Amino acid sequence: MQSMSQIEAVKTMERLVGSQDWQAATAYFTSDVMYKVGSREPVYGVAGIRDYMEWQNQYALWQGHTLRLQWNYDDIVVIEVDSHFMRLRDQRPITISCTDIYRMSGLQIREWRVYADMSLFFGD
Repeated sequence: MQSMSQIEAVKTMERLVGSQDWQAATAYFTSDVMYKVGSREPVYGVAGIRDYMEWQNQYALWQGHTLRLQWNYDDIVVIEVDSHFMRLRDQRPITISCTDIYRMSGLQIREWRVYADMSLFFGD
């Protein structure tokens, strides 16, 4: 992990979280990581992130994303993607534009903010 960039650390974390390998993903977060999606209340720690992802997986399953932009400056990583999901209630593929902002402590994420319109999870 020491020789990778902060962007590479974030991408590795995304892959691990996407495959639900929480044990390995833990190495990429500080113990008190804050995770906030849109206007929802923040959650803390890897357990809080996992709980949110399990809640989200009741509505839509992540299928990957298309990278639009990545940027790293002064311990901040910004990644803009089109996230692809399968909405479970009707098995319809949906795409959500999303910008994630990561505040880093070395190669660990200490704050993760997600800016996305999640309304497609629930409606047309």
